[in-house]
Amino acid sequence: MHKFIDELRGARLELGLSRRQVQKDVGISRNYLTEVEKGQYNLSIRYGIILCDYYGIDINLFIDYKNHMLLNEIEAVSKELEISV
Repeated sequence: MHKFIDELRGARLELGLSRRQVQKDVGISRNYLTEVEKGQYNLSIRYGIILCDYYGIDINLFIDYKNHMLLNEIEAVSKELEISV
């Protein structure tokens, strides 16, 4: 799992917030947040920015996470297409 996801979950717990409270405060689905925290869903740019602001997380961690996810996707697609990148 990427460091950003660990930071995201850790910040929520450190602040003593339940997923239900985050859902109410920022308008994110509790199920979506759960899946993101488990590393099963790729966090959208919109909610990444919102959650960084809400939790006080450095936006650069989120940018690194998105770059990591993009590189993984490029690698998977190029492998599927049998194209070397």
